[in-house]
Amino acid sequence: MKNNNTAITYNYQSIERKTRNTALRYLFGKLGVQFLKSIFQFIPGIDNSIYKKGASDTLFVEIVPSFLGMFTKHWEIKMKTVTRFLSLGVSVRSMHAPWIDDGKIYQTARKSYLENVLDLTENVSATWNCLFSHVQLYSVLAPKEQEKVLIVHPLPAKPGKTEKEMIQTISAVVKKTLPVLQGENVRLVVENMPWLKKHHEEYTAFLGDALFFDRLMNEVNSPFYGVLFDWGHANSFSRFMTMREIKHREHFFSEEALSQFEYQNYFIKRLTEKIFYGHLSFNEAHVKTAKAPFYAKNYDSHYDLTWLQEDEYLFYRKNVLALAHCPSLVGMTIESIPSYVSRRKRIQRYRDSVEILNSMLQSGS
Repeated sequence: MKNNNTAITYNYQSIERKTRNTALRYLFGKLGVQFLKSIFQFIPGIDNSIYKKGASDTLFVEIVPSFLGMFTKHWEIKMKTVTRFLSLGVSVRSMHAPWIDDGKIYQTARKSYLENVLDLTENVSATWNCLFSHVQLYSVLAPKEQEKVLIVHPLPAKPGKTEKEMIQTISAVVKKTLPVLQGENVRLVVENMPWLKKHHEEYTAFLGDALFFDRLMNEVNSPFYGVLFDWGHANSFSRFMTMREIKHREHFFSEEALSQFEYQNYFIKRLTEKIFYGHLSFNEAHVKTAKAPFYAKNYDSHYDLTWLQEDEYLFYRKNVLALAHCPSLVGMTIESIPSYVSRRKRIQRYRDSVEILNSMLQSGS
């Protein structure tokens, strides 16, 4: 590892709101553009191009364009909103497409902050239009030569699809999208899922599984198509598999392996050639006695790295270093949700998380 200087990244999911109008008022009104600019300086994250290609002063961020109101309901780009975002003087490294959360669609007509959701398991015009529009937005937000990532979830809107059906459909969608991705130098990455709830729990045992992603990647071989490894999702999935005592032909799930984050290492090693991006956060799914918070019954709590205990630090660092050495990695973001504390304390926790992450990376130099 060469240079571990930090280029800060930020995920707008951290300040979700019910509607896009409320979101815009919150971002550009209540907080104010000046505060938004200042908070970028302390949001944790590492841009991988720095320690691969030399130092950079560029400020990279991750955004959810639908949350920011950058599209109409028909996926047309709203240039007025985009122009306002560009005035912040930041550069977009990663972009998250709208997602389905355990069967609850975030958008119904105009009742929530997303205009539409993306169901990657449906090979239909709505899916293609969503992906194409996000790639087109990238052409406005970032130069073509910059490495860029578009993040998608594989969870379907409705239950009942088989693993084979999902792999075939997702692969068909990707094949249609590849020419556009290549044209704008955008990498499409599919994110591993956590422990799912309710009628979508049936998907948990394979949508968080490295073998599923291995099969998925084998259907389409392209440098513009890969995997996003989400640490918190993997920890939640590992608890599900351990507590359910589900047999796995390659990885042995046990309480000891759960507490030492061994599944994360297995996933990264298994998919190391295809992992293009990483989401880092922390949750207590590995603690047998822990109870999931009310807002994350699947333990996907998205805490920042200050929650790490001393006996967890070395195991987490091992995961981070393995992720950082994936040969095709573009970058990683700490995807933590701000705790409900004062602004000053929240920013301090972000600063501390940056230092924790930097210390892990520097230890592997």
